[in-house]
Amino acid sequence: FHPALNRFSQSVLRERIREFTNRSDHMSREYLDWGRMERFVDDFLSGRAFNPHPIWMAINLERWLRMNFGIGRGG
Repeated sequence: FHPALNRFSQSVLRERIREFTNRSDHMSREYLDWGRMERFVDDFLSGRAFNPHPIWMAINLERWLRMNFGIGRGG
């Protein structure tokens, strides 16, 4: 990711990322260790980690699962 996108994610998107990772109803719990993801998000938002790719992969997996197998879709 570009450094400008990282800064944008760490500032403007900070609360949205935090809210998303702190949810208790992730459909992707079978595939991801959300405790570990929360620690990675903490590291990224504080500047200790520089690659947001794992966060974006987790968000996209969760969104895909919800769109295809979520509430109202019979699964």
